[in-house]
Amino acid sequence: MKGIYCLVTYLNKSERIKIARLGYIPFKRGYYCYIGSAMTNLEKRVERHYSKKKKRFWHIDYFLNHAKLIGFKALEMTSREECWLADQIRKISDGEIRRFGSTDCGCSSHLQYFKKNPLKLRRFSRIFKPRLEDLLKSYASKKIAIKKRLLEFREMWKEPDERIFAELCFCICTPQSRARVCSNAIERMKRIGILFRGDEEDIRRYLIGVRFPRNKARYIVNARNFLTRRGDVVLKGKIGFADPIRVRDWLVKNIKGVGYKEASHFLRNIGLGEKLAILDRHILKNLLRYGIIKDIPKTLTPKKYLEIEKKMRRFSKRMDIPLAELDLLLWSEETGEIFK
Repeated sequence: MKGIYCLVTYLNKSERIKIARLGYIPFKRGYYCYIGSAMTNLEKRVERHYSKKKKRFWHIDYFLNHAKLIGFKALEMTSREECWLADQIRKISDGEIRRFGSTDCGCSSHLQYFKKNPLKLRRFSRIFKPRLEDLLKSYASKKIAIKKRLLEFREMWKEPDERIFAELCFCICTPQSRARVCSNAIERMKRIGILFRGDEEDIRRYLIGVRFPRNKARYIVNARNFLTRRGDVVLKGKIGFADPIRVRDWLVKNIKGVGYKEASHFLRNIGLGEKLAILDRHILKNLLRYGIIKDIPKTLTPKKYLEIEKKMRRFSKRMDIPLAELDLLLWSEETGEIFK
């Protein structure tokens, strides 16, 4: 993740603190917000601030020897905009420490003072809602690559049934597992024929890095048995009807291990489900960040899935980004790649 962040600290007594070349500065008892940025690995930057054993480099390093770090907020962004964030927080703060953290920019300060805990202020929380214009900028930069990927998905329907079945197996493997790991496992089994001939134990051994491999191996064998006619996998004839909603319902009803998310994912990946939402953890996390949903449900029932899908579809129309393209965009914002 890359972007800007705000550390919220608490100083339990008024004191003078030496801040590098700024010298001794008087600090009042209260809360202080420090604004920074990290264009690579923001998580590690914040982790460093929490660490007690570190070399003092930034102004905040000196201050944190006295103040307690009680929380932080972050915003994903593709450019350094900590000055914008500092200005937003300055507008609602009770004061600032001049030149703190801002000797290399035009800001008066990157450390703002609050009498009360800013984490409990609604005005403070509103600042950290991600900006839709940033999402549109990201879409503009990735639009060609996303459309190219979707075109590749549409071409998938021309592939033999075995290739389509392999994509179904990939989607069966993805719950709570990394997509790239699942794809590699399926490709290995497809290459040596295990995917079409192996028993549950054979397949389980090849699901390296995939969570719940025993269950998923059983689902793959069950799906293969259900879809095999006279020794050949027959899948395209089963799902070749026009309405993707009906196809999704059929998959959920007949293929064990496939729920609404997996069915939607599979249909999108073979060019039949561009109007279906793939509500995996990355997408749900972003829908929450952009205020489309109020929370991430612990259990995604069919009713709840369809309810959130409807909200995502409305968000897609509002942003003027086709649903399938929005899915790949949000997924790439989390993972850093346009995969599947």
